[in-house]
Amino acid sequence: MQVVTGLLQVVYDVREQNRLIGHSTEVFGVSFSPDGQTIASASVDKTVKLWRRDGTFMTTLTGHNAAVISVTFSLDGQTIASASHDTR
Repeated sequence: MQVVTGLLQVVYDVREQNRLIGHSTEVFGVSFSPDGQTIASASVDKTVKLWRRDGTFMTTLTGHNAAVISVTFSLDGQTIASASHDTR
């Protein structure tokens, strides 16, 4: 019973802080940069968008011809890799 009570307390105490609004369709993947200051989101709209940690939009990366399903940062945070259904 203590476990259930603890889980319920965690779920009910969750509060939204920032909302990333900008993609025109579903987001399939999200990744934080190694320093935790940048967020990359991959979407069905064929783009990757970059955001500051506080939710401020930075830029849109284009080039895929199909839904982007995954995005990740390199360990040094200098490179972003994305995967898409277009096989590019």
